[in-house]
Amino acid sequence: MKKDKIEVNIHTFTDADGNVVYDFESIAEEFEDKLTEFDQSVLVMCSIQDVADVDKFRLEMEELKAKQNISNRREDGTIALA
Repeated sequence: MKKDKIEVNIHTFTDADGNVVYDFESIAEEFEDKLTEFDQSVLVMCSIQDVADVDKFRLEMEELKAKQNISNRREDGTIALA
C-alpha cells in the first residue's frame, strides 16, 4: 500500500514551573521510525539543537578565528597552530 503522508504525534511534557514544553527528541524519534517504515535498509537520523547554542558556537568559532589571525601576524607570516 502506497503512503502519501506521514502522521507524527506532537509530544509534550510539563516542566517544574508548570509550562508545557515540546518534546522535540520524542517527536524526532517517532518521525525517524515512520520514515524507516518505507525502507528498513535506510538509516534515518534527525537532530535537534537549540538555536541559541548554534549562535553561541558560531560566535566562539569567529573569536577563535580572530585569535588565530592575531597569532599568525605575531609569527611574522608563519602559521602558528594553536
